[in-house]
Amino acid sequence: MTNLTRVIPIVTALILIMAMVIIAHAQAFPPPGPSTTPQYFTCTEIISNVSGSNLSHVIVWLRLNNVTTPNGLLYLLDQMYYNLSSPYYHEFITPQEFAEWYSPPGYVFSYITGLATEYGLVVNYTFPMLIEATGNASAVDNFLTALQSAPSNITQWVLAGECIPIGYFYVNSVMPSYKPQYVAIPLNTTNVSSVLTTNVTVINGVPMQIRYHKAEIWLPKGLEFIYDELPLFSSGYTGQGLTIAIVDAFGDVNFTLASQYVYQNVACNDLATFDSIFHLSPPASCTIIYPTGTPYLRQVI
Repeated sequence: MTNLTRVIPIVTALILIMAMVIIAHAQAFPPPGPSTTPQYFTCTEIISNVSGSNLSHVIVWLRLNNVTTPNGLLYLLDQMYYNLSSPYYHEFITPQEFAEWYSPPGYVFSYITGLATEYGLVVNYTFPMLIEATGNASAVDNFLTALQSAPSNITQWVLAGECIPIGYFYVNSVMPSYKPQYVAIPLNTTNVSSVLTTNVTVINGVPMQIRYHKAEIWLPKGLEFIYDELPLFSSGYTGQGLTIAIVDAFGDVNFTLASQYVYQNVACNDLATFDSIFHLSPPASCTIIYPTGTPYLRQVI
């Protein structure tokens, strides 16, 4: 396995490791997956003492089209991207194709952006999966309250609406009551070998990913495939001797220490764990650099 395979998809690898390192005994799990009911997080719910005049962003996350039907995404993967006879095999679709195939109806965007403007917000941009706008916290909260009363043909496309107060990257002494869209999947790490050989998606005889409680966990060969690295390998490029820089706004934080207001980045440890689980040798080297100084966490009184 090459350094390129391990380093380029580091973000995906870290997501995998976050699922792997949660230790739990066998238990009855709640059904994973997105809620069927839109979730809303106002500015005052996120930061209880935020000023109404505080500049804030609001993001409305949208459900994508053509992937919410039974086996919809699996069909697209199998019949389009992993099918040797498909014109999209080993090909990236364009942003225009993504929007055409997966975007919610146009009237959804018109309604939500119109409502945002009505409440004095400035719409920054729209994508098939989200709409972002900016205004003061009071305007954002009023907009989110109004959005909850939108017609059902609008709310059925909304996953969540959340306020992001600018300048409030703190650990609060009183955590807000979050309503998560997705359920964490506990995994007993003593059973990793068994999990990695169960419910495996195999393409052309090669294991690509596993499905664990409906979650997709990509295997190294699968990462090579979805990042289209195979043509590079056949051309002699392996990533050997290359250094790849990834700019991450908040890092991969040790949440146990963060609750004690101690900042520790565990990205390199997660990468080493990934290499160990999949027997990738030699392990990739990893260095974390803070150009403006190591972040610190402080308690909001």
